[in-house]
Amino acid sequence: MRSLARPLAQYPEWWALLAFEALFWLARPLLTDHSLEWLVAFGGLGFLMLSGAALVILLGDDGNWWERLSLAFVASVSLPSLVAQIFMLAHTSIQAYAVAYLALMLVLVAAALLRIARHTRAGTTIHTHVPAEGRTPRLLILFLAIALLGHYVFWTRSPLNSDEWNALSWIQNIRYDQHMMTDEPLYGQQFGVTARYEFVPWLAQQAMISYAVGMDPVDLLVWIRLPLFLLSLSAVYRFARAITRRREAAALGTLAWSLYLFYWINGNYPGYELSVRADLDKILSGFMLLPIVLGLTMRALQSGGVRSWLWLLLGAIAGGLMHPLAMGLIGLCLVGMGSLDVIGLLDNPRSSRGRGGQTRRVLRNPSGLAGLWRAVATRVGVNQWRVVQRLLIAALILAVGLIPSLAALTDLSENPLGAALSSVSATSGAIHDPSLARNLNFALVLRRLWILDTGQYII
Repeated sequence: MRSLARPLAQYPEWWALLAFEALFWLARPLLTDHSLEWLVAFGGLGFLMLSGAALVILLGDDGNWWERLSLAFVASVSLPSLVAQIFMLAHTSIQAYAVAYLALMLVLVAAALLRIARHTRAGTTIHTHVPAEGRTPRLLILFLAIALLGHYVFWTRSPLNSDEWNALSWIQNIRYDQHMMTDEPLYGQQFGVTARYEFVPWLAQQAMISYAVGMDPVDLLVWIRLPLFLLSLSAVYRFARAITRRREAAALGTLAWSLYLFYWINGNYPGYELSVRADLDKILSGFMLLPIVLGLTMRALQSGGVRSWLWLLLGAIAGGLMHPLAMGLIGLCLVGMGSLDVIGLLDNPRSSRGRGGQTRRVLRNPSGLAGLWRAVATRVGVNQWRVVQRLLIAALILAVGLIPSLAALTDLSENPLGAALSSVSATSGAIHDPSLARNLNFALVLRRLWILDTGQYII
């Protein structure tokens, strides 16, 4: 009995997710009542996250169960999204991708169970724990729960907005068409697929969940927003803990972030974005993938271990295949925050004043950069060339995520809508605005374009 309790205590989120999914699929034929839609949606999201949770077991992590859940979601939109992207470019059906995902997920789950069994027999653990980081105070957990309750009340009163209906048009096409990603859902079959959506496998992932659980994509999207919002807070907590290295400070920072979101919950401010549109690719990129990938970059540069680099690679794949601008946003944040603060190489545990004074001296005296560089290398515990090596490896891995973005931006010049309008002859008496053709990449959301026989067009 004691041998069984040990792995249950070490990996609670893994066993909870496995048990929930097993019970869900056994009871799925009975979950037909409309009031149980939320349970079906949660079961579908858990089905997707099983692959990511298995990757967390296989590669290990140093966070707690809540942090590992957000990491599992990012992992579930990395390797599986790469498979989904292949099926999207091949224009196969969602049924074919669902079979491929099921096979991949079963392989990963089996490998994770084998690894847990091996470590249990050896008396070791997969995940690492840092006792010096302390524990999260229960009072802060209570305050955070109250803040989450406020977000839940707002979420229940918030309908889907225009961007979500736009995304749903793509998800519906992928879900029901025999050949996914062959036509523009908004503009008709005479137009090819806009490059903006051609490299977003998150659309196919949602369609796959809809197909697997037998739930309409609209109903699915309504309900998965809430767990995605909670996972985004987990990602913030994870990043805050990586920076502060204290769990009470991370919990306080997450609570402050949650209250900020609750205060700015109208219009297009962050609170509204997360409470209402947490399912959109651009929201997931900025509020979940961004803190996760920044934290993975920090860990890879600090440890330099193989598993850290593998995690960074999975994060780069997830970012590149979530939104065309996700990796650009991550790169800007890495540059803006500065490698000294993000990596924490000059962190002085005895005095924060010493670090600030050192930085100010360098700014006043540029010749002090050589000494600063030596201090960086000393803090890492390796020579200067090893620091350069780690930075170059991180840059190359993160650049992998830019490949889908570059492909999408290259295809924008071949936008079929712009080409259609450009072909309208201005000499035929048509009303032709050249600036419109240049801005058609994103301008016609939820609008339809008619090109008349006379050469005129109506939007």
